[in-house]
Amino acid sequence: MAESRIPEEIRKFRPEPCTEIKLINGHYYVYRYSSVRLPSGKWGKQSGKSIGTIIPDVGFIPNKNYSSDNEDSITILEYGQYALIEHVAASIRKDLQECFPLDRAAQIFAYAVILYANGFVHVDQVQRFYEQGWLSLEYKDFTFRMGKTALSNLLDDLGRRTKRVVNYEQRALDSSSGEMAVDGHVIGSISDENDLGESGYKFNKLGEDQVNYLMGYDINTGKPLLSRIFRGSCSDKESIKDLMDILTYEGTLFVVDRGFYSPTNLDLFSSNENAYIIPVPSNTDAFKTAMEKTKYTKSFYYHSGKKHSRIEYRMVKISARDKVYVFRDIDENEKCRYNYLHSMELGKKGYTQEGFEEKK
Repeated sequence: MAESRIPEEIRKFRPEPCTEIKLINGHYYVYRYSSVRLPSGKWGKQSGKSIGTIIPDVGFIPNKNYSSDNEDSITILEYGQYALIEHVAASIRKDLQECFPLDRAAQIFAYAVILYANGFVHVDQVQRFYEQGWLSLEYKDFTFRMGKTALSNLLDDLGRRTKRVVNYEQRALDSSSGEMAVDGHVIGSISDENDLGESGYKFNKLGEDQVNYLMGYDINTGKPLLSRIFRGSCSDKESIKDLMDILTYEGTLFVVDRGFYSPTNLDLFSSNENAYIIPVPSNTDAFKTAMEKTKYTKSFYYHSGKKHSRIEYRMVKISARDKVYVFRDIDENEKCRYNYLHSMELGKKGYTQEGFEEKK
């Protein structure tokens, strides 16, 4: 129905220029439109999305996502925290621009800034945070969107089209201090559509399936260098190999916990001039060999907060590649000796002189 045939009492409620009213199934809908050049060379109109409806004798009723360029536009924006994060993380933004198209890099960075500033934000709420913040001014010349569909496509691309992601992580690794801490984190998963969610070793604590999130940080700067999500039943010991296969490490010192300990992983951590620091599990031959000798040859003072102790230690060479350091807190050792001897004096069962000599 041509707009000229729309009743005047309806047309008077048209909210703004570049909009048109359409009568569909007895209801009046308002659409934005833009001018386009037709194949004939003449100019015509191309309708956009509906922005609301007009109800006779009531007026224009906007959609929930509608915002005009006048009275309803946001005029007070959250500035401080977003601008500060952008300034502090300028190097990360630059790295993203080196590995992704500019629009995509800006979208990733803006999304990350919103999450960093506000904690968890559900994907369908991000657009509102974006519009109300300084970021919408900083990136007004870019074409990306921050709605639920746009962000879902972004996350899907980052998960499926991994070449640019790997390039970004490799760039971060190459520019790091060369000392990296790697750790795994368990995340509860209640999504029916998450194929990675499985029953894992923390099922009793979580009461639900889990996914395992592996991250690497630069020890000296705290900057995150890489991350991957693995299925819930996959241990840190198994998942590290995938991480080592994806990226190139050279001259890197890995600092990891005992959950990564295995002969295969030690070979991975020491290849290509890399090295590692890892606690030695007590059931290994390396641990038993290191504990055979009891003489401590060196010592130092350790302090953390209000705690301070004198630590004595020794180094045992296990192989041409591996050295094991054994540490003993002298102050803590004296307390344990006193408690054991005191228990012997009280006649407690299981406390003997032979046991004391073995444990001291």
